[in-house]
Amino acid sequence: CPNWMGADSDALFWVSQFDDGTLHKMAGGGPVVGLGRGCSRMTPGSLQMDRDALFCTDGNWQNILRMDKATGNQALLRVAKPLRGPIRLVDDQVVLGYAEPNELNRLAALPKQGGPLKPLAAVAGAISTFDADRAGVVWLDQDGAIWSLPAQALSRPVTAAAPPARKLADARVCSRAARMPTDCALAIDADYIFLSVQPRCGSHDPCPKNTARIERMPRGGGGWVSVAFSLRTVQNMQVDGDNLTWADCLGGTISRMPRKGGTTHAFQAPGACW
Repeated sequence: CPNWMGADSDALFWVSQFDDGTLHKMAGGGPVVGLGRGCSRMTPGSLQMDRDALFCTDGNWQNILRMDKATGNQALLRVAKPLRGPIRLVDDQVVLGYAEPNELNRLAALPKQGGPLKPLAAVAGAISTFDADRAGVVWLDQDGAIWSLPAQALSRPVTAAAPPARKLADARVCSRAARMPTDCALAIDADYIFLSVQPRCGSHDPCPKNTARIERMPRGGGGWVSVAFSLRTVQNMQVDGDNLTWADCLGGTISRMPRKGGTTHAFQAPGACW
């Protein structure tokens, strides 16, 4: 029963739910090989893969485990902080969030091969969702505000001060202070910030309701535009080339639409949330 699946041009990879987080590899339809264990505690987005290795939060949620895709050799990238939210790979760095004891949490970057932690930004309250690429980092804070850090924050030396974050827009429906909390997630590309909005159901409401939606805003800021609406559930939203994709766990479908706008196509995919 996989907690995560991924593939490259050579092989299929997956992490099992019930065998201490073993990473499995199957190349060319050949035998299944167990590369190693350690990715046992997983949250959405906590496992990422690049050309050479797989990265995940370790069993204590306080460090990053790097596992070589060819050999299974492991290296522990030390953070020694309670990790929060997803992780993202940007060039030679892992971007992550961690908790501080004073409710002032942080976003930071860690070299893929190990090294000193580079703080990027302080975030009030818990880090629920963020995304990162070569153009910078974008996150949603607990008050429902969208913030952005430029690429210079990632490329600067560890000893240099981080540039200030810029508030781009409000998404108050995602505020944790809302009467009925809403589940929100982010995905970014070079042009846009995509925000999925999924209202939770009240205790006496029929559930699910077709009230989830996806909104889009230019990367540099501006107004929100609804690009998909009347959805039941939106999970695992991500930009895939020229398309935006997401899963409807309850309907057992994966949907795809052009990221710049257009017709949405839904495909039957039982178990799509895996």
